[in-house]
Formats: sequence, C-alpha cells, structure tokens
Amino acid sequence: MLLLLLWAAGCAPSDHPDSSAPSVIDTADDTASDTGGHSGEDSGGETGNDTSDDTSEDSGEDTAPVPPTVVALTVGSTHNCVLISDGSVECWGYAHTGQGEPPPGVGFDSVDGGLWHTCGVTDAGELVCFGCEGNDVGQCPAPTGQWQSVSAGVYHTCGIAADGTLACWGCEGHDAGQCSPPEGQYTRVSAGENQSCAIRDDGVAVCWGCETTMPPPDGQCDAPTDKSFTEISVTSAISCGLTTENELECWGRDTFGEASPPAGVHRNVDVGMVHGCAVSATGAVDCWGCGNGEITGDPNLGQCEAPGGTGWTMVGAGTGHSCALAADGSVDCWGCGTEWTFDGGQCEDRAAP
Repeated sequence: MLLLLLWAAGCAPSDHPDSSAPSVIDTADDTASDTGGHSGEDSGGETGNDTSDDTSEDSGEDTAPVPPTVVALTVGSTHNCVLISDGSVECWGYAHTGQGEPPPGVGFDSVDGGLWHTCGVTDAGELVCFGCEGNDVGQCPAPTGQWQSVSAGVYHTCGIAADGTLACWGCEGHDAGQCSPPEGQYTRVSAGENQSCAIRDDGVAVCWGCETTMPPPDGQCDAPTDKSFTEISVTSAISCGLTTENELECWGRDTFGEASPPAGVHRNVDVGMVHGCAVSATGAVDCWGCGNGEITGDPNLGQCEAPGGTGWTMVGAGTGHSCALAADGSVDCWGCGTEWTFDGGQCEDRAAP
C-alpha cells in the first residue's frame, strides 16, 4: 500500500497502510438460490379427524432450515469480510476506523473492503458504507438510488448504478481525478487510491485519475486497448484485469514484480499494495509480486506465500496479507510478517460455518 511505502530507493512504513481496493464482489446472481433457500413450514396440510395416516404417509421431506454458508470474500487493506448466504456480513482484522463493523439488521447482496471503510449493496439495491471514523474525506456518505455494485478505495468510492452508469464520491483534499468517471455503460468498477478503473459494456477497460505525482504516474491508468475484460482490480500503483480469454493482464508499477502475473488460465483476481493473487482454472491460488529480496526495504511480509492445494473459489489481496475462500466456506489467510505493524488478526483463518 502506498501509504506504507516511500517512493524513493527504499521503503519504510508510515502511520497508515494503503488500500488494496479489491474488486467488488457481486454475488447477486450466483447466490440467489442460496439466499432464498429458507425452508418454510408446510402450512397447507389438510385438517380432519384422523391425520395419523396422512402424516405417516408423508415422505418426510426435510424442512429444517438450511444452515448459512459463506458465499463471498473481500479483503481490504488490513481487514477481511465475508458475505453470508443470509445477507449478513462478518469482518475481522485491523479495523480501527469502524470498517469491520457492519450495521446490524442490514441484508447485503455484495460487499467490498477498502482502506478506512467498507461498502455494500443491500438486498434492496441501496448502498451502505461503514467506517471512516476519523478518516472521512467524503467516501462514506453513499448516494441514494438503486445500484448494481460498489467498490471501496482509499479516498473515494465508486459504484455502478442500476442503469449501468458510473458514479464516484469522496476525494476531498485528495482529488487526482479519480472521482470524475467517464460516461457510458459499465459492468465492473474498482476504486484504488489515485485512480479508478472500470469495464465498459463492450469489455474495454477504462481508467481515470492519476492527475498527481503521489504516487507518481507509473502507467496504472494506461489500460490496454487491445483486450477485453471480465474482471478488474486496482490499488495504489497497479491495475490488473482478467481478460475474456481468462488470462491475467496487469499495468502500472512493476518495482516488486506486481505487474508481472503468471501465465495460464485464471478465474478470479485481486491486487494489493505490492502483489496480486488469482485463482487458477484448477482451483489453485497463484500470487506474484512482493519483491525478490534484492531491493532495500523489500515489502515481503509473506503475503505472496499462497497455500497449496486446489478447491479455492475466491481470493483477496490486502496490504501485508492475502486470503482465499475454500469451497467449504472456510477462509485461509497468510502474510502479516513479524515486521508488520498493523496486524490486528487479519491473518487469522476462519473456519467454515
């Protein structure tokens, strides 16, 4: 994360970590059958003098409530959240500004964690953001209306409205143009630090912002024009996407190898401060970046040391940690090396419910 790095020859931690700006998790279509799977009581039984035969002939369908399951994962800068099939959200980690405290009684369809805040789309299609306590630059007061998805960044938030148009808010005192989205229709959006990127409805990736020298423009707004994308994720100085051929494509700073993803077929991608992670076609987790040990202040906190095996369905990259969601609903996290100042438990695993 940018706020932890000095952009000179070496790197040194600062008071605040930077944002991983993970890509928005929109599970509305995928989880419709899960979230709607409450088994109701059979209230249509016939009444009569003798019901013993009727009940004995009942095939005995199991009407027990379906236990909630984890359907999505988002990794913020220093905290993690999971979306449960009943619409609730649970968070853990270093969340000192309230970004790990979802409001009670709100049902979510999607959720995304940033640096100082977390935002989600409710089951009513509205936006709710929480956090920003002591660090509110306008990124938390969400606009009204109906929304498809939302992405929480560092100093700003972006969302896609129900009509497919973009809107961004925040940036107070930190305006690098990242809160001025282009016109058009879009399917995905990701808010970083001084840039935002989105996928147009024709598959073209579009980025805006970078109108500042901190972090220095390093190509993170220069999305390739010869590729079509299905997913996109941006952070302080890098941007990555998943093409329609299910290949990884990154642009921006590559000091630590963070813009050099592995080849092969992948199905999910998320980028952090100095690294990225993706789930391969086989269900394995691939991470890249984190430096090569040759740079002074190498920011390797173990966040690239992904677990082995397959069966992973979603991955998230933070500042000094990463997490992956397994098919059984458990979450495995890694990183938070011994030099990490902001360890608040975000590297702790979460058992399946």
